Amino acid sequence: MTLYLGNLINFDELQTKYEKRIKVRFNTDWKTTGSGVLHSFQEMYFNDNKLMHDWINTPYSEKRSRQFANELVLQFIELDPHQWLFVDAVSVGVKEGHKFTDSVEPEIYKDLWVTEGESVAELEPYKDRLIVNKKNSRQNWFYTNRDIIDTIAVQQILPASYKNIENKFPGFDNVSRSYKELSLVINQPEWK
Repeated sequence: MTLYLGNLINFDELQTKYEKRIKVRFNTDWKTTGSGVLHSFQEMYFNDNKLMHDWINTPYSEKRSRQFANELVLQFIELDPHQWLFVDAVSVGVKEGHKFTDSVEPEIYKDLWVTEGESVAELEPYKDRLIVNKKNSRQNWFYTNRDIIDTIAVQQILPASYKNIENKFPGFDNVSRSYKELSLVINQPEWK
């Protein structure tokens, strides 16, 4: 039997309490046109939560606005194709709250707006632990349609934070990671 997001989270109750539209946002990695520099949400998650927080709460893209003050936004980052980790839920209060400059490419991404809001306490137990399965196209990376949101399949709820589970050192004989994966954990105390 499949468990769906709508079975796990009472979205009607959240909508009534916060009086906001529910939005589920799937944040995907991207390469900057021209430089080809990869911006990895998974890397930001492991190394710089502040940078990840700013990027996932940026209200503007090149083509359109993507986050509004009348929304309660659930944020996911991609772990593997079709696997998404729930990293935050924010009740947006101010669309243009503060500005940030990207530490990876400050000359290209500078003075970008970040929405400000309050964390949604009801969803804190799932933060960094809930993994959903959703085939996402590049054209659709956020959803407000409850028929879609309610039927997103829950893959698993981890016993602890994904960051802690993924960072456990498996022993010298059991290390089998790509360079990219290893670069995400090599500076963690357990790996040193």
